Amino acid sequence: MIKLFVSDLDGTLLNEHHVISDRTAEAIRALQDNGIEFMVATGREYFSAHQLLSAHNIHCRMINLNGAVIHDDEGNVLKTQPIEAGDFATIIKHIEDPSINATVITDKGFYVSDYENYVQRMKRFINNPHTEQDSGNEDITVAQLSLLYREIKPLSQLDSKQLPVVYKVMFFSSDLDKLGQTRRNIETLPTIDVTSSNHDNLEITHIKAQKGLAIEEYVRTQDYTMAEVAAIGDSLNDRSMIQMVGHSYAMANGVDSIKESARYLAPSNELDGVAQVINQIIDNPPK
Repeated sequence: MIKLFVSDLDGTLLNEHHVISDRTAEAIRALQDNGIEFMVATGREYFSAHQLLSAHNIHCRMINLNGAVIHDDEGNVLKTQPIEAGDFATIIKHIEDPSINATVITDKGFYVSDYENYVQRMKRFINNPHTEQDSGNEDITVAQLSLLYREIKPLSQLDSKQLPVVYKVMFFSSDLDKLGQTRRNIETLPTIDVTSSNHDNLEITHIKAQKGLAIEEYVRTQDYTMAEVAAIGDSLNDRSMIQMVGHSYAMANGVDSIKESARYLAPSNELDGVAQVINQIIDNPPK
């Protein structure tokens, strides 16, 4: 019996327009009505993830930044797992490479190595309707973007002497060889986890800030086990939860290694794969 259903966001719960479809939102509410808890586990920070869910009035616990921050269903912080200052000092040296764009996510906001590039990339990513009925597609302003992601600042303003709490570092590069070498260098740090949500990025967190570990810790507080948890995802930052839960689903649009690790294959996000899986669980619960 499944008592908790955990879903990734991008490429999984979100469709090709980067929103939750009405069909998927309806399935989530049906899941909750049937007494199965729904939880999101995402590489995104809380505010952008919350906007997507609140568009459909969906309330749930949330694992953010791959497990670096965990929120309850009202947005209160339950736990944090930041990167250690010494490790960050090593990681930040790689930002000096001009072929790599970096985003440092902290408790004081976002610090980006290429401010204009970051703003333009996020504007392209976010400019989509919030729901299927909302056909408006107004360009998001820099002010709106800053509100959504709290403060966005140039990385040059990051004060190493008064360093904020660092939850996650992201590297972006079209030079995949350089990105691969950077990954290999950072992976030598014993308290760091390096994963990715796309072929051109790296997501860097504390070794304990992983989706699967965050789910496991939450389950310890409940009256069920990991065997009664289902998780669904599409990319490498989902690997820990796919490997650790009793009922694992990989999206058809997911990377091969995730599809090989998962117990079941779900339809793609373009076909509302999560909704189809949820409805199947409700109608014919796996044993």
